[in-house]
Amino acid sequence: CVTGVQTCALPISVGLNVLPRIAPVLARGIGLRQEREVGRPLNVIACENGIGASSRLREAVFACMDEPLRRYCERYVGFPDCSVDRIVPPVRCDNPIDVVAERFYEWNVDEDAFVGPPPHIEGMNLTHELSAYVERKLFTLNTGHAITAYLGRLRGYATIHESITDRQLRSVVREAMRESGLGLSARYGLDREEHFRYIDRIIGRFENPYLDDRVERVGREPLRKLGPTDRLVRPTLTAREYGYPINLEFGGHGVGRIMHGDPHVPNDGRAHHGYKLRPGLVIAIEPWFLKTTDEIYQDPKDGWTLKSSDGSRGAH
Repeated sequence: CVTGVQTCALPISVGLNVLPRIAPVLARGIGLRQEREVGRPLNVIACENGIGASSRLREAVFACMDEPLRRYCERYVGFPDCSVDRIVPPVRCDNPIDVVAERFYEWNVDEDAFVGPPPHIEGMNLTHELSAYVERKLFTLNTGHAITAYLGRLRGYATIHESITDRQLRSVVREAMRESGLGLSARYGLDREEHFRYIDRIIGRFENPYLDDRVERVGREPLRKLGPTDRLVRPTLTAREYGYPINLEFGGHGVGRIMHGDPHVPNDGRAHHGYKLRPGLVIAIEPWFLKTTDEIYQDPKDGWTLKSSDGSRGAH
């Protein structure tokens, strides 16, 4: 716990899916503060790869409380959301509590969500526009990280470093992050060229050979990462929202004894009304979005390559 003159901050990082499991413990701790009539504000900051992690934790904590404790919590406990950016691969050390991380880091916290004045914490950037930081990080770094892991695994690479040094793969990753950046630039007014430089810095971080970051770690939990608010689907929806057309004729497909098999996975539709996932099912998710058209065609020269009808750039 980091203590300021008037407030206390508790940053935690346990994994997005683990947050509900620690909610009962936090609720009991807050209950002890109520019993002891602690009036000094406490702010719990969930530092996770996800939108609104602290807000989700707050809901889980409140579900473990009775009404009097909820009123105390609303008055004295804040749950500021944040955006945290630092690659921390699992590395075994002699001391089990040691952590290996890259030198780069960025930690942006919603100043408006604090209860009481925020404490001074070295490296913490307070902001009134957190959503821009969250989406810039999640839909740039995490988007590129996931694509690097999945494509790298398909090509037989073991680490992110090995994957990103593949020139063809690196080009696909860079273009995907740039296409995601077009939607982010339109939504938040980001400087496009500065954002592209930010992408190049991220690729430089992926190339760090000392991290030894395994593709299995980066690509784990695919069902969560394929969710509608996460790093692959959400950038596609953002691009569509801001006028970057999406081709709906083509889509994803099953993968098994042949590369393209059933079922067909459409690029539009209603949530919870599509093909049901089941154990053993392997599918390829293949959204297409294009700069100025939604029409693509098959190149007759090779009978395989798909191109936009007007020659504009696209991402797939």
